[in-house]
Amino acid sequence: MPNLDASTRDRILAIASTVFYQKGLSGARMQEIADLAGINKAMLHYYFKSKEQLFDTVFRGALGQFLGGIAPVLNGEAPLPEKIAQYVAYTTDALAENPALAAFIVHELQQHPERLTAQFGQQALVDWPAFRQQLAATGHPRHQAPNAAEHLFANIVALCVYPVLAQPLLRRIMHKTEAQYRSFLKERQLLITQMLLQQL
Repeated sequence: MPNLDASTRDRILAIASTVFYQKGLSGARMQEIADLAGINKAMLHYYFKSKEQLFDTVFRGALGQFLGGIAPVLNGEAPLPEKIAQYVAYTTDALAENPALAAFIVHELQQHPERLTAQFGQQALVDWPAFRQQLAATGHPRHQAPNAAEHLFANIVALCVYPVLAQPLLRRIMHKTEAQYRSFLKERQLLITQMLLQQL
């Protein structure tokens, strides 16, 4: 057997990511991934023993790349308005670059929510005490209410993620091409930030 080659492994993972994003675990075929990677199926199994192992590697990489970039923004030392702007910019850019990523992660976490704990352990993706303190410090009475921080966070996530998840529907309703919709998502980045900052 040949030695494991990092570039071949990376190529397999890149191609497998595209296939899994589009077809999920059940719809993907190892033969298709091997063909697209330019290797035979035996070689593919040399790098990844099973489709499940390859899928798990792809999913952990996708989840870690996306959520791993969010945690430093939310838990950083920046003032709350700056933190919100950074989060919106990061999320909208990341999802616009790879629209299938959001649907892939959401679908898999709905089916297997334990994957989130397996990926990050007990590490908090959001430092809730600090986030609540920053929000309460704005001085607005509504930000003193129970779950005020959670409602703000849910609004941030929904405004950023939903237009990407609903892209197949919204594109048809709006009669936009893929390029036009990407431009629309880019415009929303500023609008979302302004809307959220007005709530502070």
